[in-house]
Amino acid sequence: MKLARINKILEGYLSAIETGQFPTVRLSLAIDRFKEHWSFEEGDFRSVFERAVDNEIFKVFNPDRTITPKDVMIKMIEKNPVAIRQMFLDLLYERVDLESRVEHFMLECDANFKPLTQEVGNPFRNHFHDHIDQISVYLTLRYPKKYGLMNYESLSSFLRFVQARVRPERSEYARLFNLMSVLGKIIMRDDKLCDLLEQKHSILLEYPEIMATDVLIYFANEYDQMGDLADP
Repeated sequence: MKLARINKILEGYLSAIETGQFPTVRLSLAIDRFKEHWSFEEGDFRSVFERAVDNEIFKVFNPDRTITPKDVMIKMIEKNPVAIRQMFLDLLYERVDLESRVEHFMLECDANFKPLTQEVGNPFRNHFHDHIDQISVYLTLRYPKKYGLMNYESLSSFLRFVQARVRPERSEYARLFNLMSVLGKIIMRDDKLCDLLEQKHSILLEYPEIMATDVLIYFANEYDQMGDLADP
């Protein structure tokens, strides 16, 4: 990665958050909400999911959404709460490698969504959980110090912009999150930025990966259309 290009992005990001733009402050509040309400022990898993997962988190990179992955997941829970509860147990079981867990979650979503497509008046065209972007929401809410919200297209554009030598494929989930972690650590080396966060939203200092998400949101809004995003 070219540090000068990363610094260019961070300079713009710093100017933005000085005006109060903190997209992931909402995420830090969502993490607190998840911690308070999430449980595999409570009998009514639909109620647990509804209370624990903030619908707005699915709009971080897609603010104009009207139907969200949460809407579809609730419907699948209503149809088969036991299967969906187990699906989340498997996804969040960290002793199994990430790639296997994510692929299994996608397959289970496919299987549990199929009956919905046969219902008259079904408003859902897909279940949204066919790539890492949406699944990263659950991983981040449960393990915020290990994962961050993923947007593969924005991350790929970012890596091209900073001329990173390593550019993982969409299916290389562990490598993608590792890059998010590296980016978070780079961000936290910026003393001026950390001082500003300490003054305004110190809770974000606890979550470097989430700060990486915030920078990606800024980058997606400000840099995605720049001409020098093309490979050198």
